Amino acid sequence: MLWVWISLGIVATLILLPVLVGIVTSPVHVVARRWNSSHPPEMLWQVITDYPSVPTWHAQVKSVERLPDHNGHQVWREFHRPNVPLQFESTVSDPPWRLTRTILDEKKVFFGSWEFELTPTPTGTTLVITEHGEIPNPFFRGIFRLSMNPALSIEKYLRALATRMGDPALITPVAPIPSTRATVS
Repeated sequence: MLWVWISLGIVATLILLPVLVGIVTSPVHVVARRWNSSHPPEMLWQVITDYPSVPTWHAQVKSVERLPDHNGHQVWREFHRPNVPLQFESTVSDPPWRLTRTILDEKKVFFGSWEFELTPTPTGTTLVITEHGEIPNPFFRGIFRLSMNPALSIEKYLRALATRMGDPALITPVAPIPSTRATVS
């Protein structure tokens, strides 16, 4: 009988710990990473916005498909490994300087956007990607905070992009400008 109580205690802890962490953690976060490329902004822009080709250079993306426009903006569905579909709407597109891709999550488990800022330098381009994310459910937010680095997806993307471009993957944290919707992580 003691093992039943111990098992119930373990299960309760595994459920309650993420909920408690989620309750005391802000539902919103902002993280940003910087990477320098030897290529001009126009070349990076071409690679970044060629969504059908992303699976050829980013191992986390299995496939990409074009969906009907939303509010006059392009929408793409990416299937991330193992088999997680995410829909992205290009809500801001100012070639080759600025791109914002916003998640269209029908289940509302998490949502947010990635802002790509390309700045020319004497030796190429500096790319800063800023993630504005929100996880409304305290349980999922707790799981995320306990098990993930909030910048992990950006870092994986930038490492894959660096490899695709033949540049070193020297990725550095950036203090993002806090928005009115999010706190800095």
